[in-house]
Amino acid sequence: METAGQLVRENHLLVEARANEASRDWPKAIEAYRTLFNFFPDNPEYGLALVRAQTQAGQGKEVMGTIERLRRLPREAEFDPRVDLATANAASLLSDNGLQASAADSAVRKGRLIGAKLLVAEARAQQCRALVNLGDFDKSAAACEEARAISEAAGDWAGTARALHSIAEVPMDRGDNDRAQVLYEQALAIVRRIGDQRGIARELGNLGQIFRSEGYWSKAVQYEQDMLDVSREIGRQIYVADALETLGQISRAQGRPAEALGRAQESISMARAIGNTELVALDQIDIGDILADQGNLAEAARLFDLSLKIFRNIGENGNQAMTLAEIGRVRAARGDAVSARALYEQALAIQAPLDVKGDLAATQVAIAELVCDTDAAEAEKLLRAALPEFQFEKRGTDELRVHAILARALLRLGRTAAARAAVDAAVALFDRGSLMDRIEWKFADARVRLAEGNVARAEIVAQQSFDEAKSHGLVGAQFEASLIARFLVMDPPGFG
Repeated sequence: METAGQLVRENHLLVEARANEASRDWPKAIEAYRTLFNFFPDNPEYGLALVRAQTQAGQGKEVMGTIERLRRLPREAEFDPRVDLATANAASLLSDNGLQASAADSAVRKGRLIGAKLLVAEARAQQCRALVNLGDFDKSAAACEEARAISEAAGDWAGTARALHSIAEVPMDRGDNDRAQVLYEQALAIVRRIGDQRGIARELGNLGQIFRSEGYWSKAVQYEQDMLDVSREIGRQIYVADALETLGQISRAQGRPAEALGRAQESISMARAIGNTELVALDQIDIGDILADQGNLAEAARLFDLSLKIFRNIGENGNQAMTLAEIGRVRAARGDAVSARALYEQALAIQAPLDVKGDLAATQVAIAELVCDTDAAEAEKLLRAALPEFQFEKRGTDELRVHAILARALLRLGRTAAARAAVDAAVALFDRGSLMDRIEWKFADARVRLAEGNVARAEIVAQQSFDEAKSHGLVGAQFEASLIARFLVMDPPGFG
């Protein structure tokens, strides 16, 4: 840059663009590459460089406009696999799984024709991620493995790390957290060795997701905060938004709703600016969950409905099923058990062929909770079927929840000793549960103590639960604690 003033205008701009790209000053890099592409619109190299900078900056909508300009160039749309690969990258940013998969497939075909092996590897990794999101795990696994094999053979360690990351998404979605963690850690070791900051942020985030799902809250916060710091340093906006979304979920789980809401709102604002509709939908669900905790069921339902439309539009079947279950919980809270059950059954019908056993188990637990007071036998059957899956996936907070609801069902069946065993079995999981699930466990403990005749201790536990729910603004939990307190006064020991 210090000596570029003596160069002709084109070369001066190119030096300026590369310098800004190297320093991750994406707005300046974008402006320089845009100027070059405008001055030399028949040069695809400048258009591809502009796409790369816009993608890094998270400008999803602008990227697609640049790609359309590239496709209008003679021969580029027909013969250049880099345009298809750029399209796949942009589609990933916009969470358009169908376009990502088809564009990556086109890049693979064209790349094979010209012998561009590393480009084929990157395109196959893109295919892998899109196919995982679309629920086609067999095809995704084959795409991932080819991407890894090509990258390793060529000594392309950044590509190898990307492939390992993509491979990990299959066991991650299927609940094999141990296998996913090993793959993410292998990828993290590689990107740290070669100094790939973008890769470092990516792997930190996924490891944080694993620890969050298992209820290791401190570890999850550490990894997600590290991801956030690295992502802000390199200007990778989509990773910043992802980290904020996960940190917001952790804040809610730990009983800090205001903090959780602030993070979700910051994340959704960034996701909308980028054009990533999937993240917008996930943030809306997070916000809806917080509002539902606080008793604002109408607004929560509205947000869930908006998210459901997005997931249907982009073909995210797993998230679509999860959202149907969220809507079902709102209907259940409003007392519409028939509608809630129908929504849960719709979710199960989507989840069963996807082989996402943990999510399917979560929906079974929702049904069990719904029918616990009317058909305790069915509830027990559903809960005992779900429990081994949560144990396999190490989902501590879900396992704690199962034990609490199971104790309630067993009391309805008059099996007090078995209910006590269910409550006691979850003691070791208590610290890994979310605040809501810890309170639910305390409710179960109070009910069991009442059934055992220990009214004094039951009253203390119920009062503690009520105070904790009130201090965190959990309206539904306050109501449940009040009901237990009424039974302490009105019902003799043995109440189920």
